[in-house]
Amino acid sequence: MDGVNVQLKANVDLADGLPSSNAPIHQGGLMHGVHSALAKPFRIPAGDRNQILHEHNAEDFESAKGPNS
Repeated sequence: MDGVNVQLKANVDLADGLPSSNAPIHQGGLMHGVHSALAKPFRIPAGDRNQILHEHNAEDFESAKGPNS
């Protein structure tokens, strides 16, 4: 990837419903994990974060395991 300018953006979609008191902690940890997983293979600098967290109503998700999986 030398000489190539690549811009990555991570979109994370999750069901709304985290306890409001813990939401920033869980969301921060989730976003840190996404960045950590992408940083090394794509050589992303530690401070270069381009991520979006989308929260949706739980009923907007479909799963073969059921609505609460």
